[in-house]
Amino acid sequence: MQKDTNAILNAIDSIKKLLDAKDLKKGKLLLFLTGLVAVADVIALAIVVPILMLAIDGNFLAKSSKLRAFYGFLGLKNEGGFLIALILMVVFFFITKNIIAIFIQKKIHDLGTLMVQKFTEKSFYHVINQSFEKVSKKGSSEFLNKIHFNSLYFSTGILLPFVNVFGESLVILLIMGLIIYFNPLIFIIIVLITAPAFYFINKVIKKKIYLLGKKSKENRDETIESLNIGANGLMDIKINQSSKFFINDFLKKQKPLVESDLKAIFYQNIPARANEIIVLFAVIFLVVYGFFYSQNPAGLRTLAAVFVLSVFRLVPAINRLLIGVMKLKLYQHTSEFLISNEAENVIPSHHNISFNHEVSVKGVYFKYNDASIPLLDNISFDIKNGEAIGITGLSGSGKSTLMKIICGLIVPQKGEILVDNQLLNEDNLNHWLQKIAFVHQVPFVFNKSLAENISLSEIYDLSKIEEAIRGSGLYDFVNELPHGIKTWMGEQGANISEGQKQRIAIARALYKSCKLLIFDEATSSLDQQTEAIVMETLNNLKKQNVAIIIIAHHGKIIDICATIYKLENSRLIRIKE
Repeated sequence: MQKDTNAILNAIDSIKKLLDAKDLKKGKLLLFLTGLVAVADVIALAIVVPILMLAIDGNFLAKSSKLRAFYGFLGLKNEGGFLIALILMVVFFFITKNIIAIFIQKKIHDLGTLMVQKFTEKSFYHVINQSFEKVSKKGSSEFLNKIHFNSLYFSTGILLPFVNVFGESLVILLIMGLIIYFNPLIFIIIVLITAPAFYFINKVIKKKIYLLGKKSKENRDETIESLNIGANGLMDIKINQSSKFFINDFLKKQKPLVESDLKAIFYQNIPARANEIIVLFAVIFLVVYGFFYSQNPAGLRTLAAVFVLSVFRLVPAINRLLIGVMKLKLYQHTSEFLISNEAENVIPSHHNISFNHEVSVKGVYFKYNDASIPLLDNISFDIKNGEAIGITGLSGSGKSTLMKIICGLIVPQKGEILVDNQLLNEDNLNHWLQKIAFVHQVPFVFNKSLAENISLSEIYDLSKIEEAIRGSGLYDFVNELPHGIKTWMGEQGANISEGQKQRIAIARALYKSCKLLIFDEATSSLDQQTEAIVMETLNNLKKQNVAIIIIAHHGKIIDICATIYKLENSRLIRIKE
């Protein structure tokens, strides 16, 4: 019981911390309206009792002074008309009550949806604002968990269950109060009979569901990771006809996830069945007591009617209450994560850094944790505005890592990057990234329009898009597209060739109007004609004082570089001046 209370208190605390003043005010109003619906539910049960008693006891109207007074107030001529009038009023009350309840439930779910969106946005920024190294080391399953699942499960596992726990607790208390009103002694006896059984069954089930929930979380991470591996390696899987290996791996990891989720659903249904049996024993007790021991059978019949009607609302209320408390315990980790996000979500510094002269790489040393020798050792060179330098070297020699260090995405263990003699650090990193364009070996293309792939935004400058398209040799390609720049590219650029992907990545870099342009094997899939167009564009950029770093093994594009270095055995060697 203490743990259940702690789960509820923790939920209240996390909701107060995570919801802003406006949403908290809205939540309190919805909670108040939920309470009114709970009161209306119990009133609905109470007003059905007179109708039921009138139907089974012909003398009930004569016995009930309150009912006779209401009969007189309505001024009806016979009991049949009075019964019909009561039925119509009850039907109207039930319909009105449930319409209002559905409306309130919709508003609660709307609030839940809004919270998912808000927390997802905050979680996304939290992940993106972390260091590149830290994020890249994490798997896609953890990325999904942090950004999507924690936000979703806070809404469905904390926010909505808390509202249900509040509403159902109120219903249970009011129904108990109604029974106490009719006969306190009978209520105490029923509680003594049923409470131990309720407690034992639900404690056992609750523990099982909690353990299954933890197991599901672990299995979900592995399942998502396995699915991503299969999706990302689709081409290799088809060519090597290795689908059986990946499908079997996915099914092996999916099976325990499905089993634990379905077992949790199975166990959640057990209390409902067990509680019905317990309540049946309570009804049997009432019947036996009334037949053999009661001195007031008519009063006991009324109590029995109240109790039986209450069962239709009480048992589901108890079940929903217990499931709600289980969810509050199970998903407590989501609120803890989101609260830690709130504390860690510091707005990144935006100190300015100017680049009007040169970038200097000074004594850079970098070694991966599991490596025995450094990847980069005492790397130093300069690049001035309007200058192009080339870097060659074997695959795996550290060229791409060096470019990431220059961008500030990776921090070297030794050495520094100076931009116009200003040290590059986390305070000015975001401003520096605004001045850089980086064209990768593997172009990043996603399932949006060509214009959005180039601008990385829904809102873009059309003239700049057209200029980037011409400069990257995409002009003829765009003219062949069915919807021009608004044509969607497919997931990971599934609808276009590798060369077209590279040109899109180049167009994206040109669109940014950067001060430093980095090409990392970015022209390997281009034909000679397109390469010539890109070279002409790069020469024009040099005239506009754009610094260019080109990593390439071959091709004419490296010929535009005044200086060429070779990265070999962790050292940078100048091979052309």
